[in-house]
Amino acid sequence: MLALAFACFTCSGLYAQQPVRCTPNDPVLAVLQEELARDMAALQKEEYPPYYMNFRLVDETGFTMRSIFGTVMGCKEEHKRYFAPQIRIGTPEFDNFKMMDQGSAIMGMTGPVAEYSPLDYDLPLDGLRVSLWEEVCARYKNAVAVYNQMKQMSGMMSESEDKAPCFSPAPAECYYERRPMQEEFAGMRKAWEDKLNVISAVFKGHPEIIEGKASIYCNRVRTWFVSTENASVVQNTSYNELVIEGMSRAEDGMYMPFYIRYTAASPDGFPSADKLLADAKQMVADLIASAKAPLADPFNGPVLLSGASSAAFFQEVVTPKFEGHRIKRETDGKVFKGMVGHSILPASISISDDPQAKEFMGFHLTASYLYDEQGVKAQKVKLVENGKLNDFLMSRKPIDGHPASNGHGRASFVCEPVSSQSNLLVTTTEKYSEQEMRELYLAELRAEGLEYGYYFKRIIQAVQNDSGRGVNSFILVPQQVYRVYADGRPDELVRGIHLIGTPLVIMSNIAYAGGDYGLFNGYRMTEAGYLQVSTVAPSIIVRKTETQRRARETDLPPILPRP
Repeated sequence: MLALAFACFTCSGLYAQQPVRCTPNDPVLAVLQEELARDMAALQKEEYPPYYMNFRLVDETGFTMRSIFGTVMGCKEEHKRYFAPQIRIGTPEFDNFKMMDQGSAIMGMTGPVAEYSPLDYDLPLDGLRVSLWEEVCARYKNAVAVYNQMKQMSGMMSESEDKAPCFSPAPAECYYERRPMQEEFAGMRKAWEDKLNVISAVFKGHPEIIEGKASIYCNRVRTWFVSTENASVVQNTSYNELVIEGMSRAEDGMYMPFYIRYTAASPDGFPSADKLLADAKQMVADLIASAKAPLADPFNGPVLLSGASSAAFFQEVVTPKFEGHRIKRETDGKVFKGMVGHSILPASISISDDPQAKEFMGFHLTASYLYDEQGVKAQKVKLVENGKLNDFLMSRKPIDGHPASNGHGRASFVCEPVSSQSNLLVTTTEKYSEQEMRELYLAELRAEGLEYGYYFKRIIQAVQNDSGRGVNSFILVPQQVYRVYADGRPDELVRGIHLIGTPLVIMSNIAYAGGDYGLFNGYRMTEAGYLQVSTVAPSIIVRKTETQRRARETDLPPILPRP
């Protein structure tokens, strides 16, 4: 990808500054800058003039194809463009985002109201101007209503624990990437149809398997960002994933879902056809074995997590506690509030988040970017150093002791940005091999006088409660779990188990970390929509944990056998 990087920025904030403008020949950027200046000037005449505005326009193209049991069941190429302005009314100390994360009307479960824009790139772009005008009018009305609501609420509530303002200064960055040559997704079906059909056909000959899918998804995003601080950022990102999915059903009705997700910088970077086919065949064997496996019993004691399971734990359970906007909320559990400089993990473990990293420990990272959705340059953040909490992931919503963004204001679709993880990198100074970790784990079981423990090979989902109005707890949902016997008997595959607990207890009971690392690539559902995230972490032994039985599905099996 060719890129022109205009390295011009000022140490500006919310106040007067020297104009900074990128000067590429980009009609879309020019219209955004013109309309932003026009709207900001016009709204200064209103009773509630904005003190800050930005425009974010996102152009997204995507290709999706899915094969089920050997046949393509869906193939779609999509191109859309949507617009998300931010309008801040009041002052940086108190504005319409005081107690809110989103600046537009929320429509139930569908999220913020979306304004889709025309897809043309060339002048006069009259349709784009109209769509900008429509959404700015709607969001301004909402901003005024919310601002007045915030003022009323503040008069009826006690003083906030966090005394930081609502919005922090940031340099006015100026960066521009050329629009890449249009990728031809039309050739994708021909290139991948047979490959996906061969993979998903592997599931056909096994009646106990009720789902067997292979799908590919490619996404290209071009984002324009301009602000009344004279920031101007235009950048391109891409995402490519291939997923193999299957599901079996035990005789008692319990479903066993399995999936493998592959990501790459381009579709050419996916594993070979032979490797994908071999992985699909292994999944078939695992699905059949899981359906026949015995149910696990509730357990209290040490567990062993593989690198991939450890990565899922850190991503889904620990990372939300690093997000600055949660510390600011009165309703949050604030697990790490006041913990900077204190130990929260063993001294051997450090954690950083690096949005500009593209690979780590040989793993491809999917959450890479140069500038966040607030136009702030992405920065590597050392969250934990030698076990001690060092910093938080920050957007432009400051908290006490952390007055500035570190480039982690992220959002998808038309949502407003919040602080969020990108590429989370968990490292350890311990270098125990996989065999040494197993021996250490067996020693833990014997020391506790336990007949067996559990090895979590892969975790696929997490459910947690971060609210301060309930128990700050989590449930980790595994894909594969083995019962490990202290006397050396062979491991036994089990099913129907959840790993449960509270974050600080689990973190304080990490006894060992291995030199073998694993990856968890996926999405996190946040207040700012679904965000791509990546986590790399070592295998760990946790001394004190708890498990529970998973709820069993009670619906009857299909009346007719699967074809």
